[in-house]
Amino acid sequence: MYTCFLVSLAAGVVAVIWPRAWLPFRTARAWTMGMQIAAQAVLALLILSFA
Repeated sequence: MYTCFLVSLAAGVVAVIWPRAWLPFRTARAWTMGMQIAAQAVLALLILSFA
């Protein structure tokens, strides 16, 4: 669970802070946000499964 939280946190920070000019490809920010949303969904499912 901690890994999902940290991945979500890191992906969110990278998506917000990373300058657009430094992105390796055009849709890198969208992929990073998708990874953040997926990590948050997995984290929510893990939390709910232990409830």
